[in-house]
Amino acid sequence: MDTHDSLKIEKTPQRISLQEWRLSDLIWFELSKRSFPLQMPLSAATVLYRPGKDFPSLGSILFGFEAGYGPSSKKIDNFKQSFRFPFLLQVRIDETVYHLIWELFDVRGHIDFGFRRIIEREADVEKSTSVIVTWDEISEDDIIFIVGYLVGYIKGYCNTRYEYCKPDKPFYRAIPSELMLYGFFSGELFTQHFEDEESFDRRLAELKAQVPDVPPAKKTPADLIFETKAWIDRAKEQSS
Repeated sequence: MDTHDSLKIEKTPQRISLQEWRLSDLIWFELSKRSFPLQMPLSAATVLYRPGKDFPSLGSILFGFEAGYGPSSKKIDNFKQSFRFPFLLQVRIDETVYHLIWELFDVRGHIDFGFRRIIEREADVEKSTSVIVTWDEISEDDIIFIVGYLVGYIKGYCNTRYEYCKPDKPFYRAIPSELMLYGFFSGELFTQHFEDEESFDRRLAELKAQVPDVPPAKKTPADLIFETKAWIDRAKEQSS
């Protein structure tokens, strides 16, 4: 499977453990067809949307996750988004294992999460996957813990990575919906908001002229489809 080093998070006592693998766009697309969206309860969303003053900037998050997990997905809304990182998230609560898709992305200048529950029983695949459903057996307290720990991981990982290993070249991203630019330039992270499109477009043109456009590494290994099928086959065997 197209992954980078997996993250393992454990709660003490070891009642909840998390492990994640970065997904390529191809595997993400295939698994998304076998999943349904989950809506975070308000209590968990509050943990995400109020992460604290020391939460890393968009530039720090983009740099940290691309350095550790590879380039952002290309499947984004270029008007109001600038990155998206999909992961396969395995959640073990007591003796029960759940498989989710976790998406880390930005929207209108703020961080957001998306969760999807992967369908592991073949009999359920034909059911509609467009309806937002509940988390079923996962309690609200456990959801709050999962979201809080992911927020904490992003904070600790990105802040530490930037402190000890800064980018070796400048980069920038634009969010036109917010007239916002951010990135790393002249040895520093920056975030700029503009009051009008003219100022935004002028600064964007300056950055385009000064910062080389380095395309992300291509990821097209031929065995990705085979690996996705193998993962689905294992899920079928486990649920039978």
